[in-house]
Amino acid sequence: MSKTLKCATILLWLYISSTANAIMIGDFPGLKKLIELADAIVILRIDEHLSGIHSPTGYSTHKCTIYQSLKGDISKYDPTANLRPVIRLMDPELDFATPYALGSSHLVFLMKKATEDEPTEYRTMTFKGAQVLLSPLGNEKMPEGDTLEEKIRNVIKGAIAYENQQHEKKRAFLKSMLKTSQAKTSDIEQWGVNNDLPEGVIDIRDRMLSKADHEIRTGLLTRFVEKYPQIRKARDFQSTISGQSETGRISIGHAHTHLGKAKTTDKPVPEKERFSVLVILQEPPKRITAMGMGPAYPNLGLVGQIHAMAGDPELEIGLKKLVDDALKPLAEFNDSFNAEPVNREEEIQAELLNQGASCKRVLTLGAKQYLDLDTGRYINAPLSSEIDTEFLQEQGVDMYLVYERRGSA
Repeated sequence: MSKTLKCATILLWLYISSTANAIMIGDFPGLKKLIELADAIVILRIDEHLSGIHSPTGYSTHKCTIYQSLKGDISKYDPTANLRPVIRLMDPELDFATPYALGSSHLVFLMKKATEDEPTEYRTMTFKGAQVLLSPLGNEKMPEGDTLEEKIRNVIKGAIAYENQQHEKKRAFLKSMLKTSQAKTSDIEQWGVNNDLPEGVIDIRDRMLSKADHEIRTGLLTRFVEKYPQIRKARDFQSTISGQSETGRISIGHAHTHLGKAKTTDKPVPEKERFSVLVILQEPPKRITAMGMGPAYPNLGLVGQIHAMAGDPELEIGLKKLVDDALKPLAEFNDSFNAEPVNREEEIQAELLNQGASCKRVLTLGAKQYLDLDTGRYINAPLSSEIDTEFLQEQGVDMYLVYERRGSA
């Protein structure tokens, strides 16, 4: 055999050896067909890497938590052995970077092992679309939909919304990196909320926060405890109903689940008993440390995170209504700031009166007028640095605000 032929033979053998374990990835067959072909469809979280991410087959092995089994009989949890299922996963899109980061959540279409020597019972199907990266939050609840396909479509819609949100957040941050040092924004400004509120507005906002905080805490006790005993099972029940958030913020986290970041117990909690209520509202922290938070009521300078969910549909509806009702005045006050300044001021005055504002509260917004808080009328006065109390008394005004319109004569 010639040297050339021997060399060609060796190269061919090396090529065959390097590609023998390669997996052929099929084009996306359509959602209905993908559902039909799958042996199991799950929503899972990556808890542990048991093998290297890159392999000749494209598969890697992971220990997972199964949030939801949408199709198939794959084990959700083994309470006797305290184990979570081990699954071989692959990214059918064949991106250079793996999507399977620790703690990440995914919608995965699985197939049973083809041969007895495969190390796991299930592995990702070899079709594009068999893996979808999801938001890390909210997967404890079965997705909405009357049919399996409707459930999966709603999961994918949620994934699209999450990806868009993450993209916009990343894009905004990268754009801020390109700004010159003279135009550098502070950490607080990067939140995109109003951080220059008048004192009177802050006063109203903080009272609303305090009232909402109280209504949510007492509502959990008075509305739900008798019908839903799992409310009491939460580890922090007593501190939740008897506690109070500090002035200017709401900080309520009440949950009963063994899954995700809201985990409160190591024992398996049936889906019907799981619930989570999280209401965090505050002014932007000086340093961005909690990326789960975002602008909540931006016109009032508040960032935060709000959700209410439960495995029991009736409980979830009730929890969402409790939170929505408690926060409704805050939301309406925030939305009112889209109006013209004069209307905005009227809203402020109305709220101050409703909440028992003290006499002679001065709110300086920027030609000077006095606002009679008893009648709602504006009284023109010469612009000066002093408040003319004698002039006001002549006009029969006891409770007032100072309204300055910049640029006026």
